[in-house]
Amino acid sequence: MARRLTYVPYDLSPEPAREELFSGAAIQLDANIELEPLFQPVSIHLGLARRWRYRLSPDSTGRYPVSTTAIVTQAARGGYLVREWAAIEPMYSQPADTLTECRIHDGDGTSYYWNGAAWQVAGASDWTTPELVAANASTIDAELLPKVGLEWRLSTQDAEATPYVYGGMAAAGLWFGARTGATAEETLSDSWADDLIHRVLVPWLRSLDPERTDEGVTSTYLSIRDYSGGPGQGSGWIVREATVAYDLTDDPEMQAPLSTSWNAATKELTFTPAVPAGHRYAVRLIGVPTVVFGGDRDLFLAGIPQVVIESIGVVTDGPGYQGDDIVRDIASAEAFRIPAGRPRSYPMVLLLQSDGQVSALEIHAALERAMNSRGGIVLISEGTGMPVQLRITRQLRPARTGMGMAAAARVDLTADVVEYHGAAEVGPLIQDGGVVPTVRAPRAS
Repeated sequence: MARRLTYVPYDLSPEPAREELFSGAAIQLDANIELEPLFQPVSIHLGLARRWRYRLSPDSTGRYPVSTTAIVTQAARGGYLVREWAAIEPMYSQPADTLTECRIHDGDGTSYYWNGAAWQVAGASDWTTPELVAANASTIDAELLPKVGLEWRLSTQDAEATPYVYGGMAAAGLWFGARTGATAEETLSDSWADDLIHRVLVPWLRSLDPERTDEGVTSTYLSIRDYSGGPGQGSGWIVREATVAYDLTDDPEMQAPLSTSWNAATKELTFTPAVPAGHRYAVRLIGVPTVVFGGDRDLFLAGIPQVVIESIGVVTDGPGYQGDDIVRDIASAEAFRIPAGRPRSYPMVLLLQSDGQVSALEIHAALERAMNSRGGIVLISEGTGMPVQLRITRQLRPARTGMGMAAAARVDLTADVVEYHGAAEVGPLIQDGGVVPTVRAPRAS
């Protein structure tokens, strides 16, 4: 039976914070390209209030480099739930005697161009037109390319003219279910809520970096498996890495840090230079919290600090979000319309618990660091590729303990998302930029 896909829009407009958010790095531009702000206010999905565009960089006299190509690669969008690239709309302007070329990339260093019959891995000189990218977007193999970004090459033959790139829009169909070759974790994404919990929230909580400093006696290595922890700190930490160590016998003031090498396979920490047998050491450890979802409040893995997602609710904020999204086919007179997304908030209660007060507080400190000390952070779902805004709505407060625990505390967290549920439509453009409704349904996968 054919599967009905859920269609979502991806805004490919250039914006420094957006590019860094989706690529994990600051924008990298060729020396002859610059990012220029456009000051008219607009309304786009991440709440940013200004459009930007790429152009060739002028020299001190305002003239553009002639006969020199410059390349810019935008962040790839999408996720492993993408089953179809329905439309891509490159946005650019190309004055006389200038040239704008385009191709797509997968976000991992491989580019593709349309060779006239199919998408092919691109070499340095392989480019195509934005119109051909748009006309053939629906033939992109989403199993091979679940993430797609635009790559541009700009040039001019007129020192007083430059092409401009405004990014673009893309429409993709998601399938909330298993796919061929899916991992066990990927099959958990059966809905927007499952994707939020299993592909955004749980991995992010596991990435927190609670720290602790502990002492012991060793020879040349420390076996974390046998580690029992210090007073009031609990035991059994799952260690991600060790950042610094000291030989307290020879260096009681901790003025000469030792180099450390953490072996995750053997769980051994080696000091350089080696700490002589019988000497006391101090080491700063970064742990990995255990995350429990849907468990009983008293569920507790002895000695291991953990975060329990104790409860989660849902609040629908309104019927739609900023109007429908339109992705034009610049090679024809049609457009792909995606009904407005629906904003939703998921309030949840996190229980931070351990058998030591210090451990519980260290998890909370790691939570605050991850929130950038502002009480909020934007994450990207690996499944849908859509942004999720996390914010702390109520800070640390005491909680009752159970099963002999020494410490527990609660934090209220809210996740704000925009979800898409309506069936998309394809139809001819009309004068105001809309689409004649219900022309035909997008194909099922």
